[in-house]
Amino acid sequence: MPRRTRNRRPTGVAPLPTPPNRVPTGIAVLGAGALGAVLTWFSLSDRTVPTRPPQPSAVVASETPPAIAHLPPADAAVLLGNWHYDRQRWFQAIEQYEAALRLGQDNANVRTDLGNCFRFAGQPQKALEQYEISQRMDPRHENSLFNKAALYGQELNQISRAKELLAEYLLKFPSSQGAPRAQQLLGELTVKERTQDASVKAALQQVIEK
Repeated sequence: MPRRTRNRRPTGVAPLPTPPNRVPTGIAVLGAGALGAVLTWFSLSDRTVPTRPPQPSAVVASETPPAIAHLPPADAAVLLGNWHYDRQRWFQAIEQYEAALRLGQDNANVRTDLGNCFRFAGQPQKALEQYEISQRMDPRHENSLFNKAALYGQELNQISRAKELLAEYLLKFPSSQGAPRAQQLLGELTVKERTQDASVKAALQQVIEK
């Protein structure tokens, strides 16, 4: 799953989605401002970095909403977005993150976590749009770059582009805690690419033989 970029913390590799404040475990989503982290597909978030869709056991148990009365509206929206994110309520999290953007809390972390939610909700093109905005806002934003690469390789099935982005990631962040995950994903995509090539060749051979 995408790496989460907890909005309230620095970006980096988190328990994938972990805010840069978080460190990816496998590959998690780094959240934009919340405390929780969720593991899913290969992805990073300022909340955490995802590797595969989260399992029920990974869901945060507490159903008590965070206290937000003392917070400015934009910060409250981010906190609620993170709360829903940690419970895998992607559409509710999207609603809160988008509210935060409208209220002025617009940064690469929030955009990355919003992209992760779109990805988990089965909307890869919208996820890509948010990752690209994050990269334009901050070319050194680690999680959005990683998640963009994973999205290309896993959902969009554009392996060559994914490998280019992973190479860029490893060049920019060679000592990052997310580097081993990037190398792992790069290896998996290479195997996937070879398998696809072999399948295409076999299909062509059958056509020729006919």
